[in-house]
Amino acid sequence: MSRHKVARAPIALFAAVVMLLALALPASAQDTTRLEGGETPVSSAIAWSQLSFTDGSAPTVIIARDDEFADALGSGAVQGLLQAPLLLTATDALSPETAAEITRLGSSSAIVLGGVDAVGPVVITELEALGLETERIGGPTRIETAVLIVERFFPSTTDVILARAFGTETDPTQAFADSLVTGPFGAATNTPSLLTATDSLDGPTAAALGELPIQRVQIVGGTDAVSEGVADEVEAALSVPDVDGADQQPGTSVTRIDGPNRWATAVQMSIALGNATAADASRILLFEAQSDTSWTSGFPAGVQTGNGAAVLLANGDSLTPETTEYVTGAARPLICGPGVSQAACDAAEAAINE
Repeated sequence: MSRHKVARAPIALFAAVVMLLALALPASAQDTTRLEGGETPVSSAIAWSQLSFTDGSAPTVIIARDDEFADALGSGAVQGLLQAPLLLTATDALSPETAAEITRLGSSSAIVLGGVDAVGPVVITELEALGLETERIGGPTRIETAVLIVERFFPSTTDVILARAFGTETDPTQAFADSLVTGPFGAATNTPSLLTATDSLDGPTAAALGELPIQRVQIVGGTDAVSEGVADEVEAALSVPDVDGADQQPGTSVTRIDGPNRWATAVQMSIALGNATAADASRILLFEAQSDTSWTSGFPAGVQTGNGAAVLLANGDSLTPETTEYVTGAARPLICGPGVSQAACDAAEAAINE
C-alpha cells in the first residue's frame, strides 16, 4: 500500500444518505424556525425530537445522560441508521419530560449509551416499565464506548470519522466542538465516529482501525485537535502487512477536514457534504458553539441532517466571518437550535436573505 499524507483540503469521501424522517421544515426558502426549549439539556433534545418526528413515528430512541457529553459523542451515525432521536435523562431516574416524549413517539426499544454510572439501573427499570426493550452500550471510557457503537451497529463499515475526545483545562468545549458537526455529518452519511486523544492514538481506537474493515478515515479538526502524529499512527493502524509483507487493505486513505477554528471547520464539513455554498443546501441548521451545554442541542440535531442540510455554528450573539460569508444570499430555510441567541439567529437570517 502506498502511504498517503493527510490531505489538507476538505474531501467529500462519503455519499449522503437520505434519511426517511418526517421532518418538520419551514414552508418557504426564507422562513426561520427558532426552537424553544434550551432551558435544560433534556428540553433541548426534546425540541429536536419534536421538530423531526411526528406522533408514533420513532420505534427506537437513543438515551444518554444529560449532564455529560462523553457517551453521546458517538451517537450521530446511530441516529441516522436507526432514524432515532437522541434523548437525554438524569442519571438516577428517567426524566419525566423524556418519558413523556418517549410515549408520544410510540417507541418500543431504547439504545442506552454509557455504563451504570452514566445511566443508572433505575432508568432502565423505568424505560422497561414504559414497555421498551432496552440495550446498553457502554465501555469504561468514552473512547471505548465509541468503539463499541461502531462494532455493534457498523461492523462492516469501511469509512469512519475520527475526532478529538477531550478538551483542555481552560476550554472544555474543545472536547465536543468538532463533534457538534461530525455527529450530524455521521447521521447524514451513516458514517460512525471514533475518538482519540490529541497527541497519541488511543489503544482501543487503534485496535478497531486494524480489526474492522476500515479503509478510509476522515479526521475532523486541525492539528491542535488531532495531531499529525496521530494521523501517522492511524495510517500505520490501517496498514496491516500479511505474511509476505504486502498490505492487506490496499487503497486505504487518511484525510482531514479542518479550518483555523471550529466555525471554519463547520463550514468545511458542510462543503464536504456536497454543499459548496449554503445555497446548495436544503436548509441551514445553526447551533451555538461556545457554551458548555452546546452539545445538548448539537448532538440531538443529527436527526435533522438528512436531505442535504448545512450545519453551522454561532459565536455567542454573532456569526464569524467564515459563517457569514458561507450563508450570505443562500435563501434557504434556517433552523436556529436551542441555545442560539436571538441576535445570532437574526444575523444568520439577515445574511441568508441578503
